[in-house]
Amino acid sequence: MPDIVVTAQRRAEKLEDVPITITSVSGETLQSNNINTVTQIARAVPALRFDFAGAAAQPTIRGVGSALSGPGLYSNVSTYVDGFYMPSPSSLDFQFMSIQSVDVLKGPQGTLFGRNATGGAILVTTAKPSFTPTMTARASYSRWNTLNGGVYGSTGLGDKIAIDFAGIYERSDGWLHNIVTGKRDGDYERYGVRSKLLFEPSDAVRFTLAFTHNHVRDGKVRAYNAYEGLSIGTTVPGTVIAQDRGDVSYNGKVDFLLKTYAYQLTSEFDLGFADLKSYTMVRRETGENNLDRDGLFLPYLYSNSQTKYNTFTEELNLSSKPGGPFSWVAGLFFMKDNNFFPYLKSSTNGGPLVNTPNYGVKTKSYAAFLDATYELTDGLFLTAGGRYSEEKPDAFFGTAAGGRVEYTDKFKRFTPRVVLRYEPAPGSSIYASWSNGFKAGVLNPSSFTTVSLRPEKINAYEIGYKMASGGIRFDVSAFYYDYKDLQVATFNGVSALVRNAANSRIYGAEAQFSGKLTQALTVNLGAAYTNAKYKDFLNAPYFEQNLNPASATYGRFLNRDGDASGLAMQRAPKFTATANINYDIPLSSGRITLNANGFYTSTVYFDPIHQFKQDPYAIIGLRATWTSDDDHFSLGVFGDNVTDAKYRNQVLGGPYSIQSTWGDPATYGVTATIRY
Repeated sequence: MPDIVVTAQRRAEKLEDVPITITSVSGETLQSNNINTVTQIARAVPALRFDFAGAAAQPTIRGVGSALSGPGLYSNVSTYVDGFYMPSPSSLDFQFMSIQSVDVLKGPQGTLFGRNATGGAILVTTAKPSFTPTMTARASYSRWNTLNGGVYGSTGLGDKIAIDFAGIYERSDGWLHNIVTGKRDGDYERYGVRSKLLFEPSDAVRFTLAFTHNHVRDGKVRAYNAYEGLSIGTTVPGTVIAQDRGDVSYNGKVDFLLKTYAYQLTSEFDLGFADLKSYTMVRRETGENNLDRDGLFLPYLYSNSQTKYNTFTEELNLSSKPGGPFSWVAGLFFMKDNNFFPYLKSSTNGGPLVNTPNYGVKTKSYAAFLDATYELTDGLFLTAGGRYSEEKPDAFFGTAAGGRVEYTDKFKRFTPRVVLRYEPAPGSSIYASWSNGFKAGVLNPSSFTTVSLRPEKINAYEIGYKMASGGIRFDVSAFYYDYKDLQVATFNGVSALVRNAANSRIYGAEAQFSGKLTQALTVNLGAAYTNAKYKDFLNAPYFEQNLNPASATYGRFLNRDGDASGLAMQRAPKFTATANINYDIPLSSGRITLNANGFYTSTVYFDPIHQFKQDPYAIIGLRATWTSDDDHFSLGVFGDNVTDAKYRNQVLGGPYSIQSTWGDPATYGVTATIRY
């Protein structure tokens, strides 16, 4: 089995030498598991979840995640693509032909990456331009008239310049059914392009300029129905309420539109004593939401809104040369992010769309970090690192009278980490670590309040063992987190209501195994146990339906405070497991590869007070692929969620219904790939 090389510590290292719990998923594994988008990687990574708040993807690692969604409300699990920080949660559900690997790092990562995070980091690496001409094209057709196609090509333009191009296109009729109109619903269309230009003027200097554009029109992510029938419609005789998977009953236009443009420059310099990298990005994003907020064929509340992200980031990394007993990496990071709602319109009781007060946040983030490792004696390594972070959000919200309220705050903190690693034999490591994480406090103008949320703080302790030998890899780890001032959100259907939970504690263990057991059989297994509970949370939000007919809010769901102390944390299942099994059958003309993959999760709670949950479920995928002798052509058949498991992937409270959306039912299709 070849070495797996990762850059989890900002330098190329063997996976077994990195004292961090990492799940590394190769591009081949993504394809064999029919994982087409970044959010689907949870099916291959234990202890990782991707939930949604509308179109906003929200990752959670080991129970540390964020249900926050809105201007200036960033995730505490950071996502990077080719070293660039991705601030917008609406842009995480992307796909490309040329993803080489996805590495999921668990635990605070502030001393090594530009944007601090309490939960972990997701590192997506895409292909680099090649001077050797190469081309891959793929197309698939599956249930609900779903077409998915993509192409990737690269070539040299002389001996100093290379260029590549990646493009994808996907569309579907959707699998939803409006039980009032009888029409099919939930159709979507998305496409994206990315191109990189590589310029190597000398052996010591390299520049890579990248352009990315994504376009999404999705009628599924906002297609809510009522969680277990909880809707104001129960108080209106004769109202049809959709609550089962695949059923909707709204009467307004429902979809989500997203356009993104990103310009990225990676500059690399060999300084002799060290390597210097610069990551410069300008990014623009525009999103539009059309939402029937009551989810009924009644005109209670409908809204149309637009969001904009304008982002600039600059990160500098200076790292030591490999070899020798002492290695280090130092970095500086700056981000300026302007995230706002240019307009928000709503209609009540069938009236016209009218403007409501808009809001936004401008955030400036600064950080300096240093991480160093020294070999104390043969096989014994000490790592120490630290980071200073400072963030300043400036927020505003409009008033009903046409005025504007502006306010600001500042958050700063130093976060260290210490690791001791010992190599008892080549290819194995034992390590113990302590790290401190910090997620800046936030302003939440969408709730039209000037109250700031306190920063999140986490102390993370971990011990682990890793080994790689003779085609077998194995790692196991145990962890304990002391997690304070959690930023928790609930939704009233119009905006996010955020608050700080007092504190919580999380402990658990993970294990991963991969190996080529025979010439034909390869197995990857993973499992995680997470015990996450609120230690005290006396103001936990929950919803209560007003059943007083004499009240002006009769039938609506109102926010209340409850006690979640001692309860399991939201989006933190106790047990998750993954499996990926490949079996190769040689033929006289090529080979057949059989793949079975699965993901299991125990009960998941969508809120702190345990009002809304998803029972345990498993997703199983099957795939059979024939590949020609020369690897130029592949033809396959596949099935996803073959047992047709029914599961929700989001539940949001609202004044007129408790809104939920569902994961995809069983699907099946055919796929073909050409490579040169």
